Amino acid sequence: MCTKYHGKFKDFAERLGYEVKYTEINTWKDPENVKKEVFDIAKKIGYFPSPSDLSENHGGLFVVIHRNYGGAKNYLETVVEKAKKEGIKELSDKETLIKAIMPFFKNKSSPPGYMTAGKYRRHYKLMNQHHGGVLKFFDEMKSRGII
Repeated sequence: MCTKYHGKFKDFAERLGYEVKYTEINTWKDPENVKKEVFDIAKKIGYFPSPSDLSENHGGLFVVIHRNYGGAKNYLETVVEKAKKEGIKELSDKETLIKAIMPFFKNKSSPPGYMTAGKYRRHYKLMNQHHGGVLKFFDEMKSRGII
């Protein structure tokens, strides 16, 4: 229906303000291209992506990794060391976690509960595993004047 009334999908999407990216055939069969795109996503979001970050930021790449590279979790585990060498931090790093959770904690007197955290649930788990819990992390952010 889109092509009947609005021309090619690419033209229609661009008129609506979407960025349309095309890749050459077989681009994603080269592991270096996949790694480069994963690292680009990491630089965009500020930390090494999880499978859900991949899906949210580049759904097509998530599908390619799932089909061709044994799943997103397995693939990401193979390239995480290379990412560390390039200076890309993991979300469990304290300063990286602060930057990532700040929009969610902004203007709150106490941290919202886990069930209302939505896409920040992973962040909550990392606060509990690596930084003494959500309340302690939240209080530290408050004492530092970050929120």
